[in-house]
Amino acid sequence: MASVVSFSGPGHPLLERLEVVFDADSRTLERGGRRRHLAPREAGVLAALLRSEAGQVIPRSDLLDAVWGDGEVCEDALTVIVSRLRRHFDRLGIGEPVIETVPRRGYRLGQCRDETGGWREARRDGRLARSLGLSALVLSASALVIASLALVLALP
Repeated sequence: MASVVSFSGPGHPLLERLEVVFDADSRTLERGGRRRHLAPREAGVLAALLRSEAGQVIPRSDLLDAVWGDGEVCEDALTVIVSRLRRHFDRLGIGEPVIETVPRRGYRLGQCRDETGGWREARRDGRLARSLGLSALVLSASALVIASLALVLALP
């Protein structure tokens, strides 16, 4: 099933894999006979994310500019729109994150994963690496403090 979008280029691989059709002109998402109608700004945010390169993080400010233009808008409005989009995908029966939040940076479309669940493994491995890195940093700092104390206490 191909994705239908109002910008040029082939259908988005993530939507194709999830068998979701996005029609930007009618602002609808469809999957397996279920249809969700999107508000204009919901469709705008989704279209902006679909234009991005795979894995590219779109800063919040860029999404706000693309969808709201120069008008004043509270940043929480974007959070609400993304939450609504996630709910639309959930109601279409999609049980994986389609839109990911990248803390303090913005949003990106979920990664296309293989059937073995590779994206979950990569995410878990990334968390483990960060955790081990932090542990190594704490241990190194502790060793430095202990060595400094031993040196100070050993002085006459």
